[in-house]
Amino acid sequence: MEGGRSAEDVVVDFTGGTKAMTAALTLATVGKGFAFSYVGGRERSKEGRGIVITGSEQIVRRRDPFVLYAVHERWRLAQYFNRYQFQAAESVARELQERPLLDPDRVSFDFITQVTVGYEAWDRFGFDDAQRTLKNACRKWALAIRANPALRYADLHPIIEAHVSRLELIQEKTRRLRDVHPVLAEDLLANAARRAEEGKFDDAIVRLYRALELGGQVAVQRTLGCGTDKVPLDQVPLSLRDEYRQRYEQQSNFVQLPLHATYRLLDALGQPEGNQFASRAEEFKKIQSARNGSWLAHGLSPCRDETYGALSLLVREILAIEEGPSFPKLDESV
Repeated sequence: MEGGRSAEDVVVDFTGGTKAMTAALTLATVGKGFAFSYVGGRERSKEGRGIVITGSEQIVRRRDPFVLYAVHERWRLAQYFNRYQFQAAESVARELQERPLLDPDRVSFDFITQVTVGYEAWDRFGFDDAQRTLKNACRKWALAIRANPALRYADLHPIIEAHVSRLELIQEKTRRLRDVHPVLAEDLLANAARRAEEGKFDDAIVRLYRALELGGQVAVQRTLGCGTDKVPLDQVPLSLRDEYRQRYEQQSNFVQLPLHATYRLLDALGQPEGNQFASRAEEFKKIQSARNGSWLAHGLSPCRDETYGALSLLVREILAIEEGPSFPKLDESV
């Protein structure tokens, strides 16, 4: 405070003035840590409905009503978090940390700040940052919950623990993203579902296509021990070899395969992903046509919910996988 005074030294008296002045004073000072007071009384005129009778005055003093005001801030935090607007959620959580709250709530908002940072990293495929941040939050939060099981957001702890394990699995299976693995395709499906939940169907479909491409890369790696960017021609079945040499050869005796060529190769090799893709070729063409007309492909028509839903189901069935875990939700009825 200016003049060397702290918030605890200030008392806001809103007894006098018009209703508008009283409201303005309260709004200007709420949330600052000041005390609030007004002059009431033991007796009032008009059978208790009028003014305070002289001689019966009482000064009523209350703490800063920010406890009530914070309900709105927690609601905003929950709304941002639940809509995957993690940077906005983090900003609100940090603001709440800086307010003069009771210690238990300060600990809770410190925890939820770390959680928003972790899920923001996960949402942009920063698996390493997400795993490290959420694991650190879980470790500290477990100690706090043991001391006080009633802490706000305590119900999130087991969910986040499970998600830390999931992130560790992704790191393990991919050798810290050096290898492709089905868990990455599953995570792409979950990421696509979040974009669809936001109504961003073009963004969602881009992720579904990448999941399908990645699933093909996984299958080729499993079958031939190489990536789709460098497939030895002598590993390509004779029925496709000449065509692939002419269309996809990047260096002598190696071909680099796009999505369709990858799944044709897998079908010729008798792999389930290729067989599934071949059997659903007409269905895929219809979905692809809708996608090709979208803003993020080659056209000017936004993708629709139905296009996303059909492609999501198709990808899951072709790759025989389900989408990864859903992100937790905060209670908005605070």
